[in-house]
Amino acid sequence: MEVNKASVLSQFIAANGGTQFVIPTYQRNYVWESKQIKQLLNDIKKLIKTEKNEKNYHYIGSIVYINTSSVGMYYEKTIIDGQQRLTTIFLILQTLKIIASSKGDLTKASNINTMYLENNAFVDDNFKYRLKPLISDDKVYELIAKNNLSELDKYKESNVYKAFSTIHKEIKNWLNEEINIDEIIEAIDKLKIVWIQLEKDENPQQVFESINSTGVNLTSADLIRNYILMNKDNETQTYLYENYWIPIENNYVKTSKLSEFFRFYCAIKQKSIINQKDVYEIFKKEFDSIEKEDEDKLKDILSYARYYYYITVNIDDAEIEEVLSDYRNIQTNMPHPILMESFRFYENEKISKDSLIKTIKLFATYIIRRNMASLDTKSISQMFPGLLGRIISKSEKNGFEKYYDNCVECLVVDTKGNSQYMPTDEEIENEFVKTNLYVRDLTKFVLTKIENSGNHINYSNLNIEHVMPQTKTNYWLNYVNDEALYEQIVNRIGNLTLVDSKDNSGMSNRDFEVKKQYLTQTRHIKLNEDILNKTEWNEEEINKRSKAIARQFNNIFKYPECDNLIKNKINETKYDVIGDDLEELISLSPSILLINNNINYVDTWTDVYKVLLKYLYEIDCEKFTSSLENLNENIYDKPQVSKEISDLRSPYMFVEDLYCETNKSTKEKIILLRRIITYMNIDIQVKVIK
Repeated sequence: MEVNKASVLSQFIAANGGTQFVIPTYQRNYVWESKQIKQLLNDIKKLIKTEKNEKNYHYIGSIVYINTSSVGMYYEKTIIDGQQRLTTIFLILQTLKIIASSKGDLTKASNINTMYLENNAFVDDNFKYRLKPLISDDKVYELIAKNNLSELDKYKESNVYKAFSTIHKEIKNWLNEEINIDEIIEAIDKLKIVWIQLEKDENPQQVFESINSTGVNLTSADLIRNYILMNKDNETQTYLYENYWIPIENNYVKTSKLSEFFRFYCAIKQKSIINQKDVYEIFKKEFDSIEKEDEDKLKDILSYARYYYYITVNIDDAEIEEVLSDYRNIQTNMPHPILMESFRFYENEKISKDSLIKTIKLFATYIIRRNMASLDTKSISQMFPGLLGRIISKSEKNGFEKYYDNCVECLVVDTKGNSQYMPTDEEIENEFVKTNLYVRDLTKFVLTKIENSGNHINYSNLNIEHVMPQTKTNYWLNYVNDEALYEQIVNRIGNLTLVDSKDNSGMSNRDFEVKKQYLTQTRHIKLNEDILNKTEWNEEEINKRSKAIARQFNNIFKYPECDNLIKNKINETKYDVIGDDLEELISLSPSILLINNNINYVDTWTDVYKVLLKYLYEIDCEKFTSSLENLNENIYDKPQVSKEISDLRSPYMFVEDLYCETNKSTKEKIILLRRIITYMNIDIQVKVIK
């Protein structure tokens, strides 16, 4: 490694005549915006007309490069770091050349071109320009270099074009302030850099990572692109970039979503949740562990990018698109890894189209049921990659032809009894009758979905309307003569309907009869029919309609049929809590607790402990209490169950006013349960299924 300080013009760009600075394909696009560009221009302007001495300079950072090839007298230097500032300097020089030419000073324009911008006229066209930008920026830069500004209009979204426009405008203003081009060039030469030349045996990727570990806002996707493409010759880089990376970024995944995509890709491969900050390191390990050519690995990534596009944007299949449209409307990305992998199974003909469609509907239904039941997302936010692993394990064991059933078993059956469960029809109805659903993000989607289940209309101009208005009036308080109750019922789903946006403000806080007149004008909205048939609107009518909407919701977002799956699960190996080997028991994770063949869904041994204590107390509270008194007196130094919360370190109330100690190992909990059952002398079967 060679390191030196230099003026960016005379000692670096001009001193490297016959050199082409190449921005490799693995670098991110030119991303400087007006703020960074104007800052650099302001730094240059401050240096104009200062005395020529060593102290008057401005340091703009480092430029790291490696000599990658040579043709005769010409050299290629690949820029590892510093491409943003170097590209901006070249754009400033191109601007000065163009302005000089437009003013008729062709000699000055030619001098700028020869000294800084182009190599000898006899060189191969590939080496003509001193700067070779990234492929995506190359065409715009070439048009600027050729002064073909009229052709730039179609590239107005390019950051290189925007930068050039900003620079051109600023420098023209400078010239109006009687600053001349020579003074600007002299000031640019007072910009200092530290250049670092790497040797060929040094690892540019390691250098790049160490330079960018602090202070430079590179995304995990930027680092991943660099990792894949760096350390390859330019021809290979270009081939992989054009055939794989560009399609990934331009065709399937927006640049702003690339980091999210790679997080999901890593989660699929690892079968575990990935923190965004860890994506790059995990990707490197995963990429290096695959014993395939890099092109084959990129083919795999490209396929997953296509699946991501199907899920988030569109798929050219009407049946699949219909269910994906609903999935997108529920505004979640948590199940993305499972759906992406499901598309891979479908494309590889492991699962059928019907199975794929049912799987997408299942996860959409799961999310929307939890949302409308006001269940938090925290408990499920990290579950899906691990769930994918369990689904795949079951599919490999039971067969991929049962893929949907395997998804239902893992998502619905195995989560019964824990915080990740899917709400039942009964829970949905209870929630709809008592809860403020106006604040739920998906309420409008639910109402429009119910409306469109038998009546396909354009709902883009529909808004939610409160039949009983949120603002209390004397008229409406006659229907609900209790302000606290009014606040509770006004946002229940039975009081919400859909109206055209133009009617929304007109209905406002009007009386019921006036509101019905507005609704009569929108009879094409079937949701309003039952309201029009009412003579009054009160809590009873709102609750009736809430239940009716809940039934419609349950019919559209059906709770999956899983009785047979539960029966099959119960037929799996059972472990006797009372009689089986203790060490074997504590090594397994229970999912079902069978008490005399009655099913209880559990998630941990602590759940087993709590449920069984409650059951034992309820079948004979006197025997239960007596057994605990015996145990506390003869076996335990401290109470294990107590009416006094202060007696216990980690109390849990398993029945009213009776607490158990939960700060115990699994082994201790099972031993206590066995002792209570023995002391109670009852005939009971207690088994668990893992």
